[in-house]
Amino acid sequence: MSSRRVRATAIGAALLLLALVGVSLAVTSRLTDPDDVAGVLDVREVKFSHPKGEPPSWTVITASRWKVSALWDRGYVFLELDTKGFEPADYYALIRSDGRKLLGELFKVATKPGKPDPHVANLTVWRKSHDGVSMKVPLKLMEFGRWRTFYRWWIVTSLTGEKCPKTCLDRVPDEGTVQQWRPGMSPTPSPTATPTP
Repeated sequence: MSSRRVRATAIGAALLLLALVGVSLAVTSRLTDPDDVAGVLDVREVKFSHPKGEPPSWTVITASRWKVSALWDRGYVFLELDTKGFEPADYYALIRSDGRKLLGELFKVATKPGKPDPHVANLTVWRKSHDGVSMKVPLKLMEFGRWRTFYRWWIVTSLTGEKCPKTCLDRVPDEGTVQQWRPGMSPTPSPTATPTP
């Protein structure tokens, strides 16, 4: 076999190996949502990614472009997280605007009525486009049920304004939740998040 064919075969094998490793090291999923809510925070798509060794991230893409300043005291993105197996959520990540930049925070839902939700941590938030926002939420910051091998999540956006005088809410998925395996606890080699009723 010529050296050129040997090299081509080796490169092909290396590319295949990298592709397989990439699949095994990262869990990704994508949810789409119809145009069903007024206002700029009508969700078009939610992307989930969890590379091995890193916190999972969520990216919310909206049907319209928006400015950070326009969301100040009017628009919010919530990631609701069920870690113990009982809805409603046990934690939620909140993205909000201070008029100049977006801020991300993680809260634990108060277990006693009338008590404020405890602040857990500030979160990393960023934008790659004018119609979306991303956040990272370290799982180590949250408590899980003793035998809990997965968690459930869903996204909610909230907006008030001229087109939304009574507050426009968009939930993804529209019903149910997305079940996500905790790292190393999936029964399959390449888990995929799927909505659950």
